[in-house]
Amino acid sequence: MNRPTSIKHCAGVGLVEFIILWPVLVLVILACVQMGLMYRTKATFNQATFMAARDGALNHGFVEPMRNTLARALGPLYLKSDPGPTSYLAALSESQDQNAVPTAAAGGIRIDVISPTTALFDVQDANLLKIKAHMCYKLEVPLVDRMIHQTVALLGGTGAHWPACAARTAAAEGDYYLPLSSSAIVRMQTPVRCEGDVRDGGNCHNLR
Repeated sequence: MNRPTSIKHCAGVGLVEFIILWPVLVLVILACVQMGLMYRTKATFNQATFMAARDGALNHGFVEPMRNTLARALGPLYLKSDPGPTSYLAALSESQDQNAVPTAAAGGIRIDVISPTTALFDVQDANLLKIKAHMCYKLEVPLVDRMIHQTVALLGGTGAHWPACAARTAAAEGDYYLPLSSSAIVRMQTPVRCEGDVRDGGNCHNLR
């Protein structure tokens, strides 16, 4: 005859289950926090990309003014303290150092002009400027930052800017970066010109 399990025999089972599940619950919570921070960065990056495209429309589609505008627009992400003038200027300076100073190959922001192309240089379609911007986002939550980065790396990376972000991660000490991308389309307000060779229209640094 089977005897019913006594309360004494069940003592400690709940504690064992908690010890087993607790690390998993902590990782899930940390991952949710990281996803929330990444969503905030992506929303800011989308707006910054539009501002960069608008500046490019006013500057003949040149990439360098767009990179500088994009870096400035990302400044609020680096605002860690009271949003006063001094801290805001410090955030703008840090954003410039983190995003505009490094080259695109070293993990700085990268802007590709999708349209117009050199083939559309003198065509009506050149009145629209379409860009795709890329940045390396630094994962902010400890423990899950490494796990997320290594998981993406095992899957072969993601996005055209992944090699640059992987290189930046390798050069950093304990920081892990993932690529984020955003697109924007605006109407040109100035004629399209070749950056680096304005007079002759050749050797375009900004157009494909």
